[in-house]
Amino acid sequence: MSDTRRRIGSLAVVGILALGPALLSGCAGDDAGVTDKDLSKALLTSDDLGPDFKISPDDDDHDDDSDGPDWGCLLDFKDDATDKDDDGDDIEVEIEASADPGMPAVFHVISNAENAEQARALLSELGSQVDDCDKVDTTEDDTRWQFDVDSDRVAWADGVNQQINVLAEGHATVSGVELPISLSFTAVRVDTAVSLVMFVDMASDIDRARRDVVQVVVDRLTAALDGEDQPADAGVLEDYPIGKEYADLLGGADA
Repeated sequence: MSDTRRRIGSLAVVGILALGPALLSGCAGDDAGVTDKDLSKALLTSDDLGPDFKISPDDDDHDDDSDGPDWGCLLDFKDDATDKDDDGDDIEVEIEASADPGMPAVFHVISNAENAEQARALLSELGSQVDDCDKVDTTEDDTRWQFDVDSDRVAWADGVNQQINVLAEGHATVSGVELPISLSFTAVRVDTAVSLVMFVDMASDIDRARRDVVQVVVDRLTAALDGEDQPADAGVLEDYPIGKEYADLLGGADA
């Protein structure tokens, strides 16, 4: 059972990792008054989530499966939104739960546009490509993914100019074992800066958790753009029930 859990978790994380850098490549600008060094300070830290999280180590396995799983229409962005030249190093971080198999996992990437209009256009383009996906049922390499998908452009995070939200909740089934899995994709714009936050876990409800994480991302990004010190570590997932739903599914047995 633990091997099945690791496989599903790994596939989901790979799918999330395949999105971020491609979506923001070609967005970086040198004339917007904030440097990559400034933006790097705005990246999430493991302590922003809590003591039971760590920065994910580099994993060559991610490169082997860089295309990610087939999720049908879910986050299936068109080539013209992603096929851009990469003008510099990605400003990104992946954070995972310290306990095996490293779920939940959060991926955060930041880029700064030449101007606010360019950033606004990017989010508008991404938003138009997530509107029509409401259900996923795909099978690839013996893994079946089933999601109910909700998306909107409601800017519920304090301090943002634009926001795109995608929340997919459902199951992954492999070798006859069905496990809950949920993932979210949130894109926010604060002036010229665009930040993507992706959250994935083997759980049926991540809505409160992903909202808390997104707000921390916005607070850190705003501080960087304003030239202020970064806020204190938030620890927003200190009370998050890591692995609880999976353990309950097994009746408390060792995963």
